[in-house]
Amino acid sequence: MAKRTSAKKPVAAPHERTVQHLRLPDRIRDNVRKRAKTHGVTMNEIQDEACTWFLKNKARRPYSQYFAPTREGEYRSLWINSRLHERLRHAAERDYVPIARVIYTALTLYLDETE
Repeated sequence: MAKRTSAKKPVAAPHERTVQHLRLPDRIRDNVRKRAKTHGVTMNEIQDEACTWFLKNKARRPYSQYFAPTREGEYRSLWINSRLHERLRHAAERDYVPIARVIYTALTLYLDETE
């Protein structure tokens, strides 16, 4: 009889990204673009940096001051590092909010507090 192995979730490689759709106001998208250009990196890297910063500095414990995405702006596709996306998903589940709200809050606070 063959040995049963436990099914483990595959671990994302560092370069893998997960798409996340959310409504993003033009001012936030423009600020991300401007910061990326200033620092010579991609918008994806700024988005990842903002989300990592948020998880480290604001959402280490249950967080309750999430911003609801506004109705202004267009729906955008953000490509987030897959491992980071998983951490964001856990924070969203822990705090009973949609993951889009976590990412929106992360971007908003990061851009406001790190200028």
